[in-house]
Amino acid sequence: MGIIDLNLNPQINVQNFSTRWSRLRREPRVYSEVAEYDMALTRAISRSKEPHDLCCSVGTADFIVPWLQRLYRHAEANFKPSPKIQKILIRHLPYKLIEELSKCGVLDSGFGNTLRSNVFNLTNDSVIGNHGVKIEVRPWGQVPPFHGHLYSLDFLVGLWSIDSAGRLHVQTPITHLKGERFADRLAVARKAFTIDP
Repeated sequence: MGIIDLNLNPQINVQNFSTRWSRLRREPRVYSEVAEYDMALTRAISRSKEPHDLCCSVGTADFIVPWLQRLYRHAEANFKPSPKIQKILIRHLPYKLIEELSKCGVLDSGFGNTLRSNVFNLTNDSVIGNHGVKIEVRPWGQVPPFHGHLYSLDFLVGLWSIDSAGRLHVQTPITHLKGERFADRLAVARKAFTIDP
């Protein structure tokens, strides 16, 4: 089998290829690695021209808290403007439900303590506090319909899952829905975040 020369093969329509590639790039991206959605969320916030709320539906908040701390410390250390976040909303499982699910083995026994510790670290972080960003922490009424992050027109969303040991967790692939094409799903997510438990 030989190498195909795009310039010599009349069957290949470069314009058509370009259109197909462009459509492919607009499809939702799926991230299975933390580094991938770390970069996507960082990019969404750093490219924003105006501040927006960052809404997070978390398990133990073991990704979002250190990520936010790095984001703000990086801005400070490099004399860059504060990240364009006007409010951070953290939604989590209710502590009573966490306790019940931990007792029957559906959640890891340290789930509640890890969540409390991460939320404490976030709400008492002096660097984030010095940037004047408001932090709100509220439980969901039950197991939420998704985990993930919503910022402006970027919604990085995953589903809760059960591992081989029968434990509930959020280590699942994240789908990145971006832009006006997904306005209906973004609206549903915004509404879910703002409804009280």
